[in-house]
Amino acid sequence: MRTERFRECLTADAARLREAIVAAAPAPVPTCPGWTVTELADHVTQVYRHKTVVLRTGAFPEELPPAPAGGVLDRYDAAYAELVAELAARDPGETVPTWYPPDQTVGFWARRMAHETVIHRVDGELAAGLPRARIPADLAVDGVDEVLVRFLDHGSRHWPDDFATR
Repeated sequence: MRTERFRECLTADAARLREAIVAAAPAPVPTCPGWTVTELADHVTQVYRHKTVVLRTGAFPEELPPAPAGGVLDRYDAAYAELVAELAARDPGETVPTWYPPDQTVGFWARRMAHETVIHRVDGELAAGLPRARIPADLAVDGVDEVLVRFLDHGSRHWPDDFATR
């Protein structure tokens, strides 16, 4: 998939996740035990803020700057807007750090954020009792590749303790 397509998917799924936040902020998230939709929104907000800092500075932050004022929806909206602005302002091939050594590009983060968002959009829909929007076939197939190649193949070799049998 091309970076533009990842950004399209990110936009659609972020909007749908926002609908779930509005519909059911205090509801428990069945696919994230112990979390409410508010906590799910805070998680996604933190992920967006972290990646925005990586894109802006070219480094992984020691800590994030203070969150903007406002409620959970305000924070989510601000983090999303900053993330997509940073992704749009950069060439997908521009070098930025990632956790996956073979791909140190802005495009990696566009892809990763599209997948992060679609998964949590589904979490939000389930919690809010909203009908689940279809995951586009191209994003779903790419997500399988991401899990198999980046998380399982790469991750199990580089962080074996995280994959150990308990």
